[in-house]
Amino acid sequence: MQSYLSGPEQALSLFQMDLFTRLDKWSPRNPLSRAEVTPGEAVRYLAGNPATETLTYEFYEDEDDGQVHLQKLRFERSDLLGQRPRVTRWTLSIYDNFVPTDVDFTFVVPPKAQSMASPVRVRD
Repeated sequence: MQSYLSGPEQALSLFQMDLFTRLDKWSPRNPLSRAEVTPGEAVRYLAGNPATETLTYEFYEDEDDGQVHLQKLRFERSDLLGQRPRVTRWTLSIYDNFVPTDVDFTFVVPPKAQSMASPVRVRD
């Protein structure tokens, strides 16, 4: 699955793989990164000196059940694209006990749209 994903989806799948396959230890995907830990709140991995890439896992503790929950992943990378600086940023929020509302999606053909292919004909 990871080979088909990128960005936040890949980070979440890697995190899940670590949880279910290596419960006794966890290490960042970039072995050269260093960790900054704020107990009960966040684990931040920085790569490069100065840091050019960070991946932060944010947590919160539920007062009702005393469990620590993953709340958010934040990623930032700075690099050069030729001579121009490029920054990649994304955030993935995770909601506990959240049920999305029902969605009724109906495709409406835009005005002046033209068909790109003929309908498929099935022979008996």
